[in-house]
Amino acid sequence: MTHILCFSLLQVNEADFHSLYARASQARRAKADAFHRREDQLRCLVGEALLRYALGTDGFTLLQGEFGKPYVKERPEVHFNISHSGPWVVLAYGDREV
Repeated sequence: MTHILCFSLLQVNEADFHSLYARASQARRAKADAFHRREDQLRCLVGEALLRYALGTDGFTLLQGEFGKPYVKERPEVHFNISHSGPWVVLAYGDREV
């Protein structure tokens, strides 16, 4: 079964941004830091936050497969895709390819 989570960036204030940043993995913070625009940094952080919510844990490691697709080391049975457009960030996840 595939599940979809949607989040609007319009809901996020500066304090929320700092909270998301503090909870993000070191790798995700480094990726967010590489963006110049705050919106892009926020999209990056929210994507990982949605994945944490879906998995029910902060304790996971994101790795990349042979062709660059990320996967969760501790939960290889979980397949996911994170996308964003305008103010929306969407996570689709499930037990088969998304």
